[in-house]
Amino acid sequence: SGAGKSCCSSSSSSSSYCVSFVPWSTGTFPLSVQSFARGGLLGCYFLGEAGGSPFLCRVDSVLKLNWSSPEDEALPPDFPLLNVTTRWTGLLLPALNETYTITPAVS
Repeated sequence: SGAGKSCCSSSSSSSSYCVSFVPWSTGTFPLSVQSFARGGLLGCYFLGEAGGSPFLCRVDSVLKLNWSSPEDEALPPDFPLLNVTTRWTGLLLPALNETYTITPAVS
């Protein structure tokens, strides 16, 4: 019972991250840290449902893909076109202080 602090550093940059915490009980608590890349959202593509290892992970600057077109330059040539689940993670920074609506459209 007491505050704690955990720090880690990135292997790909000179950045380090620290988190402070106050546990509500004794025990072991997992900590997962993820850094965000500039320029888009991290898109991880899975075969079937989003479980296990992804088929592909990349930073997507635009979330507009033509899944039915094998000629879509945004997709790698070996990308499966059926039964794919995508998970995008990241932060959105709006340009203006307004209300925004994000609406996914699928066909």
